[in-house]
Amino acid sequence: MKRFLLITAVFLLALLQLSVSCGAITVNDSYMYDEDNRSYHAPEAYSAEKIVYGEDITDSALRNPQDLYVSDTNIYIADTENNRIIVTDLDFGLVEVIDYVIENGEQSEFFAPEGVFYGKDGLLYICDTENGRVVAIDKNRNVVRKMLGENLVAVNESIQFKPSKVAVDKDSTVYVVAPDIYQGILQYNEKGEFMGFFAPNEVKVTIGVKLIAMWKDIFSDEQQDKMEKNLPLPYNNIYIGKNGYIYTTAANVEVGDEIKCLNALGDNILRTPQTLRDAVAFGDLETSYENGELISSSFTDIHTDEDGIFCAVDSTRCRIFQYDRECNMISIFGGRGDEKGKLEKPVAIEKLGDSYLVLDADRNCITVFSPTDYIVKVHNALEKYNTGLYSESVEEWQEVLKLNSNYVIAYRSIGRALLQEGDFKEAMEMLQKGNDPYFYSIALKEYRKEFVRYNLVWMLPLAVILIVGLIFAVKFIRKWLISAKKGIDRNGD
Repeated sequence: MKRFLLITAVFLLALLQLSVSCGAITVNDSYMYDEDNRSYHAPEAYSAEKIVYGEDITDSALRNPQDLYVSDTNIYIADTENNRIIVTDLDFGLVEVIDYVIENGEQSEFFAPEGVFYGKDGLLYICDTENGRVVAIDKNRNVVRKMLGENLVAVNESIQFKPSKVAVDKDSTVYVVAPDIYQGILQYNEKGEFMGFFAPNEVKVTIGVKLIAMWKDIFSDEQQDKMEKNLPLPYNNIYIGKNGYIYTTAANVEVGDEIKCLNALGDNILRTPQTLRDAVAFGDLETSYENGELISSSFTDIHTDEDGIFCAVDSTRCRIFQYDRECNMISIFGGRGDEKGKLEKPVAIEKLGDSYLVLDADRNCITVFSPTDYIVKVHNALEKYNTGLYSESVEEWQEVLKLNSNYVIAYRSIGRALLQEGDFKEAMEMLQKGNDPYFYSIALKEYRKEFVRYNLVWMLPLAVILIVGLIFAVKFIRKWLISAKKGIDRNGD
């Protein structure tokens, strides 16, 4: 009996391994997900146009660069281990190398700067990480504003202020991300004064957290102080979109909080189709294992454009995931490897024209990803649909489906466009293929109304005939039952 149980257990484990391997995504090819969240081979969305190394810009290589920013005229690179900020024009021609700032007439060098941002106020904001400061400098490198961690001691004496990323809104409010600070994003006013924390992440709820919460009702205050603290996880990057919303990334947080779009109140306004179904919100949607360990996406940076399309950098498989403003996945590009178009440690992403620049901290380079004809068609279709040109968008989406017959957004958008035009039956078919239950239910409801309206002429007489027939049938059956009962009574007598 024991031998039989052992063999059965081994057999079940083998089946489990087979099911896991079948569910794992293929990471070497361009892929997307169908309506059942299963990966499939898809056309290439972005191709590597060129790779820019430090030697192509200056006389020395980049060393562990950590950030990238593109303004209207320049590209800024935080060359961290070289303790400098490299400024180029939009063709990667060298403009200047900033390795010191001037404060009160004296030069002050950087120490491992990890963040850079060019503000609308004409100032360049730099996270001088190991020096524990954020400086805003003018064109002559003079420090105009400086943000420190001095006022944070009152909040937590153990805080080490090592700012890593910075962003500035149109009102000159400075938002700073520091990996050792869990209370949220730091806010500074235009004078460089600390204003407070903004939109902290929630504590990730695990079994351990629930057990500790249960035991806290039993333990004394002294015992509770000795227990491990469950703290919110910090953000690791920040970006301010054209609409003024703040986009953030974080690792190991609750599902759906890996990427946030925060309004002025600090509320996350992103609602993904997957989140509504309690599934994986961003990144790879399939469960995958490597060396027996569960692999999930971990995001390190984000960029959004004026159309609301945003790209998030996944450091797990070195992939870039692109979404529309409704959080529908548009494309996936990049990947881990040594060949052109592959990455080793992507840490930052920016957009230059229609291309994306991805900074690789391991390969010490910037890869320029240019759009293919396929993704251009996708973006054109999205633009027409979002501007209300529904009929024109249907034609564009049909062109996309010729290249990618499994493209969920195409079916979904066509279905919604047909719904707007009143073609409810065809809309239902498209929305079903697009896995869009909400609009499918609307189309179904309208289709039923339409069916009744156009068929009322014959449905109403038919209903009357059926009702009359039913009445006569009931009377006949009742009469027959009474007669049958009388016959039984006579025979009984």
